[in-house]
Amino acid sequence: MTTVDTVNALHTLSQYREAKRQVAVADLILLTKQDLANEDTLTQVQQHIRQLNPTAPLQRSDQGVTALSALLELDHVEPVQSVTPLTHWLNFGSAQFDPLNSSLLRTSPASTGNEISSHQDTINTYCYQITRPVTLFAIQLWLDALLPEMGHQLLRVKAILNVEGFPGPIVIHGVQQLLHPTAVLTHWPNDDRQSKLVFITDQLSREQLEKSLRPLLGLQV
Repeated sequence: MTTVDTVNALHTLSQYREAKRQVAVADLILLTKQDLANEDTLTQVQQHIRQLNPTAPLQRSDQGVTALSALLELDHVEPVQSVTPLTHWLNFGSAQFDPLNSSLLRTSPASTGNEISSHQDTINTYCYQITRPVTLFAIQLWLDALLPEMGHQLLRVKAILNVEGFPGPIVIHGVQQLLHPTAVLTHWPNDDRQSKLVFITDQLSREQLEKSLRPLLGLQV
């Protein structure tokens, strides 16, 4: 959990790199002093936070009082052990996903505008979706190469994957070089069967990341 002082957040997040990293890796973001900030500032702060971390729930603290349920829902980092519904654990609602397919990765990657950064900012969020199922072998190849090469630049990765031959999705959760046990679920949380991946990165370009995703689609790096 990371607390964000809404009165000073815009300045802090624009000036201090460590503050950005703390927001980027948070599982829950608690907004404090929101009673001292106007609604326009609150909106700007939330937009800035969503640029750094599109999946962590935002919780407002009302004069120091916080809903206990928001803290209790941080029960496990692996969704298969969590009592929190998978859709809440993933919390992909605010993310905008770019399509990822073989034809895109065969060409030189170009920015689509959905990565969130500035020229001075090295912390970016990239979101992708894959419409067709992937193979378990392709996932293994992808992960075997991803973490050793880019682990220190991956602040967080969350993915729900449609895998050939599996009735439910495979869920992946990693923080830097730590990959939590892969969760193999028995059923999907809703009718959406597209694979979705969210990466929060530090000093990693879209071109580098998309090159690393080629094995997931059965392409050579």
